[in-house]
Amino acid sequence: MFTPLVADLTGSASAGLRHDELEELLDLRGCDVLRQLLSDHLELRARREEAAARARPHPPSGPDGVVRTRLE
Repeated sequence: MFTPLVADLTGSASAGLRHDELEELLDLRGCDVLRQLLSDHLELRARREEAAARARPHPPSGPDGVVRTRLE
């Protein structure tokens, strides 16, 4: 998502945009990039937690005795 945004900003189409239009473009598309980064980070964290939970000799369980699949 970042590379296409950079391409749009360096392309000839953006050269004709007013400053307020550029700000709006960055505001909308930049927020999309940040949301995707956060989502990807949270997915990676979940995968790492699941792998760490599986790697333990005894799977962690809560006070209710239910085995947990994450190390939260």
